[in-house]
Amino acid sequence: MDRKFFFFRREIESPTSASFSDTGVGISTIAIPSENLTFITSELGRVRFTFKDCNGFDEAALEEGESLLKTTITVSCNQGEEASLIESIINFMSRNTPKNIMKFDVVSSESTFREAVVEDVNDVLPAISSAPVKTINKRPSVGRQEREFQNTIAEIFFNELPVIDYNHENLVQTHNTPNTSWKNSGTAGVDHNLSQQTGSTRTQLASGGDDTLIKPAVLIGTSNAFNLDNVFEIKQDYTIYVAVNLNGLAGSATYGIGALYGDVGGGGFGFGAVPSDNGKFDGNNTMRQSKNIFAVRHTKTDSAAVASSTILTGYPAFVDTTSTEDGTKSFAFPDPDPEAKGYDTYLVICFFTIETATSLVSCPQKPLN
Repeated sequence: MDRKFFFFRREIESPTSASFSDTGVGISTIAIPSENLTFITSELGRVRFTFKDCNGFDEAALEEGESLLKTTITVSCNQGEEASLIESIINFMSRNTPKNIMKFDVVSSESTFREAVVEDVNDVLPAISSAPVKTINKRPSVGRQEREFQNTIAEIFFNELPVIDYNHENLVQTHNTPNTSWKNSGTAGVDHNLSQQTGSTRTQLASGGDDTLIKPAVLIGTSNAFNLDNVFEIKQDYTIYVAVNLNGLAGSATYGIGALYGDVGGGGFGFGAVPSDNGKFDGNNTMRQSKNIFAVRHTKTDSAAVASSTILTGYPAFVDTTSTEDGTKSFAFPDPDPEAKGYDTYLVICFFTIETATSLVSCPQKPLN
């Protein structure tokens, strides 16, 4: 009997297509020989295929208590026909057939089996893990206890420690008290601490009246800022992350992410929305009004550039986070809870504007949820 193959396609290939994914996002097309199937299970409206030898590694050096999850692919089906779909697959695999491909194709909305549902990108979800888990609870493994201790900052574990990290543990721990500095917990050390530039950057605590907070936060008004103590530049690929509270009135003119960091000339900035008409971030434009826009512009605007007015002011690279182009997943920043304490009178939007001679504040590590 000829070899048979499973063929799963969830989306058209794009620049973001990947070979590994724990959630299915990024996997466009995958084909697996049927002899790699270990078992099939079902749940309401879905069947899950589990495959061996499909994680991309020839071998793995694991710590005691660690495992690499087998590849799983979940496919939607008509409710009540889960067992029928499994039976149809078994029958197909155990007999000679004119065609030897078992197709689950969302792009063409076609499947070899009538019970399968392949109409939406979420109807086919491959999970191909690249990192080990703890066997006992299936949670991501962080390795030995020594490594977990050494690579944990403010209760968050990093596979690779960040260069720059400002976190709640280094804020003043008294509600509504100004922070005149903010220590860097990253590997770049105290040379890249933050110093208060203007205004009153005050600690906010849940115990002080804001019950939308779990950890201490810092409140920075539109005319307040921190400065980097020393210039920080980076030229290679980087990841930048932030924990931000968008509590407030979603209909107000100043609602949104805004510019969380920037340089002295207003040419380089990151995270918030689109610039004003002149292409610069001047602290008083529509950037603070667009909560679902991510924008970033890289430029070095030192004192000479400021003096000669040669600051880069072109339109920045930006994307709407609710877009699904190129296979990306739509995400909308949540509106604040209207039932939150002090919703109509107490506005807390934590955003970080770091003014320095460079445009980047970054770390070489993916953020953790």
